[in-house]
Amino acid sequence: MQDIIHNVKNDSTNYIRFEQMTSSESYQVMQDFANSLPDDQSKTQVLRILTKNKSY
Repeated sequence: MQDIIHNVKNDSTNYIRFEQMTSSESYQVMQDFANSLPDDQSKTQVLRILTKNKSY
């Protein structure tokens, strides 16, 4: 792990920094993904899981 941190710090031109999403933003990304799935059993299962408390 230290090697990775060292590489990133010393060669930052090859890496992009991402800002962390809030929990509501990440939940919205998951919902958008689920809603983009074809209407079948998989989509239903994913949406059901997302509506449970602390599903992620």
